[in-house]
Amino acid sequence: MLVGLLGGMVVVATAVGLWRIVRRSHDRSTVASIALTAQVQRRRKRLAEPVLRLVPGGDQFTKLGGVPDLPPDTSPPMGATGPLAFLAQVDLASARAAGGPEWLPSEGRIYFFYAPFRHGFADVVQVVYSLGDSGGIAPASTLAPPYRERRADLSPAMSCPSFEWLGVDVADLARVADEICEDEDGRPTHKIGGYPDELQDEQMSLSCELIARGLDPDGVHETSPAIERATRDWRLLLQMDSDPDLKMSFGDGGRLYIFVKRSDARNGVFSRTVAIWQST
Repeated sequence: MLVGLLGGMVVVATAVGLWRIVRRSHDRSTVASIALTAQVQRRRKRLAEPVLRLVPGGDQFTKLGGVPDLPPDTSPPMGATGPLAFLAQVDLASARAAGGPEWLPSEGRIYFFYAPFRHGFADVVQVVYSLGDSGGIAPASTLAPPYRERRADLSPAMSCPSFEWLGVDVADLARVADEICEDEDGRPTHKIGGYPDELQDEQMSLSCELIARGLDPDGVHETSPAIERATRDWRLLLQMDSDPDLKMSFGDGGRLYIFVKRSDARNGVFSRTVAIWQST
C-alpha cells in the first residue's frame, strides 16, 4: 500500500510540475503577444497618413462616374474595344486644401479610366493627369458606357496601415487593438490616399511591385532586397468600392485599388500606376 501511495504521489507531483511548466510557457507567450500588440500599434500610429473620403455632396469638380470633364485637347484613353470606362476625376488643388496626401501635386486634375478585362495587367486602370482647365463634358459618343454620376465632397481623416499591409499575423497578437484611425461604416468606401481596406489577406505593396515588373503576384518569387525596398514607395492613390447607387461593381461586392509610386506622384507622373482588384 505504501508503494502505491508513493507512486500516486509521484504521479500527482509530476502532473503539477508539468502544469506549472505549461502555465509558465503560456504566461510567457501571453506576455510576448501583449508586447507585440503594443509594438504593432505604435508602428501603426507612426505610419498613419492623411486620407480623403469621397462622400456624396458638393458641386465641385471632383466626382465619381458619369462622363469626364476633360480639357479640350485631351481624349479618354482607348482600349482594344474602344474608350475605357470613366471611374472618377479629382481636383488636386481641392485635395491639397482639404488636407490630402502631401505626395500629390498641389495643382492640376487627375482622371481615372478602367478596362475591366485587363485585370492582372498593370494598365487595368489608366490615369490621366492634366494641368489644363476643364473644357466641359467630353462628347458622350466617344466614351464607353458610363457609371452613374455622383459629385463628391472630400472628407479628411487619418488612415492606419492594416495588419496585412504590415505583414503581421493577427494570430500572433494578444488582441486586435482598438482602431485609432478611420473606421468603415458599412457604406461603400471611396477614398484618396491612406491605406487600402483589404477584403482578403494580401501584401498589396509587394503585389504592386511584382505586377510593375511583369511578374505574377500569385506566383512564387524570391523577395530580393531591391524588391523589398521598392515596395515601400507604393501608395494608395484611389480606392473604389462596389456601389449599387453608381451601378458600379467589382466582382462580388469587391473593391478596386489603384496604386502609384510616391516618387512618381510627386513628379506628376501617373502613367505607371498599378491596380489590384479584390472580392469578398
